[in-house]
Formats: sequence, structure tokens, C-alpha cells
Amino acid sequence: MGATTTLYYRQANGRQCPSCSSPQDTVCNSPVACLGVEDKCFSTSVKPGSISSTTVNLQGCTTSNVCNAIDQLRPLATIANFSTENFTCKTAPNTAWSIRLSLVPLLLGLTISKLI
Repeated sequence: MGATTTLYYRQANGRQCPSCSSPQDTVCNSPVACLGVEDKCFSTSVKPGSISSTTVNLQGCTTSNVCNAIDQLRPLATIANFSTENFTCKTAPNTAWSIRLSLVPLLLGLTISKLI
């Protein structure tokens, strides 16, 4: 029997970001689980080609490294003939903590009811 390798970078990490269900979405609020070291939520609009009127909205999980490097990559987008607008990165909320914190009032209530 061989050793089993676990790919930690592909496992859900408890963080979650809004995402777009399709490239044509104007409101992107479908939740997507972040994987591995993805700790940021990004949002941007991409316009492929200089004469295209089509704008594609993109949202989802990314890493801090991508957020930090995006300013250096913008000149490459011009060379590749597409533009990005309003690129933002925010810290992805940890959904595991929000679930645990929501249990605190329940557990506190059960403890108090047993004492009464």
C-alpha cells in the first residue's frame, strides 16, 4: 500500500466569498468556499478587447499574493488587449468562526436553564 497524499491547498478553509453564477451577472452574491491559502475576496470587471462593449463581472476567492501583485500585472492586461476595472480585495470572512459564535447564546441559554 502506498502513502496517501492530502492536497491541503485544495481543501475548504472555512472562508467564503461572493461569486458570480455566470459571466453576465450584474449582481454577484452566490457564496463560494475558499480553498487552501485563499484568504481574500476579489471583485473586478473585465472588458475583453478594445472595441468590445461586453463587460464580464468576476468575484470569488484569491490569495494575498494575487492582491498584492495586481498593480504590477495591470500593464500586461493592456498588452493582452483587455482591461480590468475596479479591482478590489478584501479579507474573506471566516464562516467557521461565525457559526461557532452563533452557538454561544444557545450554549449559554442551556447552561443557565440547567442552573435554574
